[in-house]
Order: sequence, then C-alpha cells, then structure tokens
Amino acid sequence: MQHSVSIITGSGGHGVDGGTGGRAGDVHLHDDRTSLLMSLPRALYAAHDSVRENAPSSCLEGTRVAVLEEILTWLESANGERPPVYWLNGLAGIGKSTIAKTVADQAQEKGMLGATFFFSRSDKPLRDPGLVLPTLAFQLAHSDNTFMEAIVDTLKQDPGVGQRGLLSQLQGLILTPLLTINPHRRPILLILDALDECEEKGAAEILHLMFAHLARIPFLRVLITSRPQPHISSIFNKVPNLAKTVLHDIEASVVEQDIRLYISTELAKIPKKLDLAMPTDWVTEAEKNFLVKKSGKLFIYAATAIRFIGDDRVQDPQTHLALILNTQSLREAGATPYAQLDKLYMEVLRNSLSSSNHREILRRFQIVVGSIVLLREPLPLRSLAEFVQYETRVVETSLRHLHSVIVPPSNTHEAPRIYHPSFLEFITDPSRCPMSEFVIVAVPEQELRHAIRCFELMATHLRRDVAGISDPSLLNSEVDGFEEKVREALAPEAQYACRYWASHLSSVEFGERRVVEALEAFSMRSILWWFEAMSLLGSISNAVMLIEEAHHWAVCVFLFILRAVTECRMIVMIESFKKQANCCENSV
Repeated sequence: MQHSVSIITGSGGHGVDGGTGGRAGDVHLHDDRTSLLMSLPRALYAAHDSVRENAPSSCLEGTRVAVLEEILTWLESANGERPPVYWLNGLAGIGKSTIAKTVADQAQEKGMLGATFFFSRSDKPLRDPGLVLPTLAFQLAHSDNTFMEAIVDTLKQDPGVGQRGLLSQLQGLILTPLLTINPHRRPILLILDALDECEEKGAAEILHLMFAHLARIPFLRVLITSRPQPHISSIFNKVPNLAKTVLHDIEASVVEQDIRLYISTELAKIPKKLDLAMPTDWVTEAEKNFLVKKSGKLFIYAATAIRFIGDDRVQDPQTHLALILNTQSLREAGATPYAQLDKLYMEVLRNSLSSSNHREILRRFQIVVGSIVLLREPLPLRSLAEFVQYETRVVETSLRHLHSVIVPPSNTHEAPRIYHPSFLEFITDPSRCPMSEFVIVAVPEQELRHAIRCFELMATHLRRDVAGISDPSLLNSEVDGFEEKVREALAPEAQYACRYWASHLSSVEFGERRVVEALEAFSMRSILWWFEAMSLLGSISNAVMLIEEAHHWAVCVFLFILRAVTECRMIVMIESFKKQANCCENSV
C-alpha cells in the first residue's frame, strides 16, 4: 500500500525540554532545512501514534501499573544512574507493544520523547533495518529545535548519509549531531518496539551498534521490546549493564487482575457498540472468570476473544461467548503457552466456515487467507482479489467471519491485515493447527500458486515502454506526471509481481514442471520489459539480486533433475545386471 509523504510524523508533542520544540507542523523550517530532512529515507508509519492500520493501542487505565512505573522510573533517572537500555521481552501476545505505546504517550506528555520505531513484519518499510536510524533521526529533528539544528548541520556536510550502512547512519545521524549537545540535559527516549519483527541480520547489527556506541550520549535512553528470539537474546545476555523485564515471568495474579479489568470493561461496551438491548448482567461473573483463566498471561487471547464476541457483522455476542466457553479447556501437563490461544483461533476458524463444508468454500479460504498470510507485502483489497483471481465481493465474503483475527479494510483501496503475528504462526504450523483444512501451509503449494500468478501478471501487464514515456533518454525525475503514468501502467498487483516473483520462486519445491515452464517463458519473452518496469518502480538495484536468486533456484533444479536422472539410470543398470545374473544362473 503506497502512502504520500508528509513532514508531520506524529512523533512530536512537547519538545523534549518542554520548550518551543513541538510537532513537525509547529517547527518553522527554512526551505533548505526542509529539503535536507525530507531527503532522509524513512518508514512513514513507524511512529507510535501513526495512523497505520492495526497500530497498537495504549494500556487500559489501571492495568500494567507496576511495569509502567518501573520503566518511567528508569527513564527519569539521572544520567549515568541507570543502564541506558531497557529490554522488555515476553511471549507473543503478552502486551509488549501496548506497554511501549503507553510509555511513548507518557514520555511525550513529560517532554521526554525523542523518536519511536514500531516494527511490523507485515509491512516492508517497517521491517527494513536500513530505515530505522534515518527514521529516528527525522523524528528527533522534529521533536526539538536543538536536535533539528544539529541533524541539519550534519546533513549539510553529508546529504547522502541516510543511504549508507548502519554504522555510517548511526555515526552521521545520531552520534555526531547529539555529541554537540549539552550532555547534562534531561533524558530523552527512543523506542524500538517489536524488534524481532525486523529482518534478523539487521536487528542483530542494530543491537551491536547501540551497545557499542550509545553510552557516549549520556542523556539517551532506549526502550526495546521483543520476543526472546535467539538472535536477540544472545546479544542481550552478554550485556552486563542492562535494565529488563520479562513479562511472562511476572506473577500470574498480577497479570490476571489486569486481564480481568480489561475483559470486564470491554464486555460492558459491546451492547452499546452493537446497538443491542441487553441486560447489564448478560455476562456472569463465572463466565468472566472463565475467560480470564483461559487468557492466562496472554492479552492477545483476551483481545481476540473480545473481538470475536463483539463481531459487528454477526451481531450475536451471546452465541459467540457460548462458543468460546464451550471449547474444551486444556489441563494436561506440558501444555504450551499458546494452547488456549490456539483453541480460540480454531473456534474462530470453525465458525467462519460453519455454514458449509463444501470443498470450494474451503479452497477459497485457503487461497484468500493463504495469500494474506504469505504475500511479502499486503495488497489492497481490489488488487488482492485480482491476484487470487476472485471477484472483490467473494474475497470480502471469505473474510466476513474472520474480523477477530484479520483487520477488515474499510474500502477496496486498503489491505486486509493479520491482527497479530501469533495467528500467522498458528495457521502455518500443522503442529499447532490440528485441522488440515485450515492449515495455510501446504506452503509449497501456496508458493507455487503465487509464483505462477506473478509470471501470469507480468506476462499480461509488461510490454515495451509500458508507461508511454517514449523518450528513453529522460530520467524518471524529468518526466512530467511520472508517478501517475507508472500507477496507470502498473496496477499494484503487477508491481507486486515484478518485485516478488523470485522470492516466491525460491520457495517452490524442486521438480515443479509448471513453474519451470513459466520461468522459461518469462526469460524468453518478458525479462527486458521487466527490467524496464523495475526501473520505473525505482527498484533497478534489486533486479540483479532477484535474477541471482532465480538463477540459484534454477541451478538447484538442474542439479535435482540431473541427480534424479542419474538415479533412474542407476536403477535401470542394476535391474539389467540382475536380469543378466539371473540368466547366467539359469543357464548354469
């Protein structure tokens, strides 16, 4: 989904000194300063208060009190008194992003917020490590005039620093500017939320760089939230001076109290939200207790249950509550932390297909939901329908009863998105999703379908001078109405196919004749047109990498076929030897 660029990032609020610094719209920048800052590459919807779909919400008042107090005490401590980095880690769905969002809001009110980056693996810019530091620098410049002056001065000397490697970015955009500022000033906060959703190698490099260099900026505080993934935990575990909280280690009774308050508050809102005349006691205390118990320490269970019960398309909260209450509880020893959540997801899926067990309905579910789960970038609803080759209304129908796990688009230009990564993991893991008809993977089958569809879309849309520019000597920036020409020539699904066909191809199992034939046809007919399209999309630098990726896959296929042919020949030879031996034995 493409968004327009805005200089107002939503990461401002009061300046970090509580003075004149404010929101981007309140900082009057000279034209050259504006131009320099706008030249920074960045993720437009990384800020904690961005308007992106499925942005995290703040904690319900009265919940997470202890951990919020601990983080704010760490933030407000005198420079050098506490470790500069705070690691909030925990299982998926335990509420890390909600806490990070609340800390950001409170730090902003106190004039201590510098910048935030909320990662999301479902959005390419929000998982790109190369955009993290320029985005933080851009937001820092708009949070305080002093920072703005320092960062702009650096950009005047080196305007291209935002396009360099992570070390150069850190030194040029963060360290060099901030080292010019009074080190005894009040602390300022940077937040990196859901770091585990950043590309793995880049996430590890960002951590190494921060621990190696940020101690030089005594007023800087960095809050990082993540799951305890090995590539992240291995780095944090080697840091001697670290503040941290492990959310899944917090006493169960404390978390239970917070979840109880959340469930009671949200259930009370449902009748008004759905405009239904219902008694105030439509949910009994015993039923609330049951939901609390099933949630365990996972806020995502409670949030998913509330969305399922209050589904505005179904308008039947009591029936949906009964469905959840009637799912069998897991009491066996060794149950995984996600056992109850998985059962809730199963109930949502069963209910989504309860009207029919027809094979075509299940197939449509696999294709539509499988595409939402496995596509490398979300596609707007209309383009998603074109990609999966269904009418838009059919795709909407397929998602009608899944609104508790998939964010429904408000119009055909928005993309449906997964609410939480735990659902993506559930639906692609046969060991967690016991009903095979709901398991989206069969990943190889889905990837094969997506690869072939990419080739079909490129064959349909690509041609010479696809954007009608006619003069090949012109730079893209010299063409009047360039972006509009590209949008008209290449629909979002065609752009997606150009960017990701090789990624899907490399996930296809060897020996698939259809995709080999599609690759051959593409290389014979469309590859030059594809290079032109990649240039129009500003992705020509990625084209070589995609060709290398496809080449590697093709070589592996060739070796696979060669090995298979060799094995067949060996079998034939062995059988021939056996026959000859039998003949000799009989003749004797």
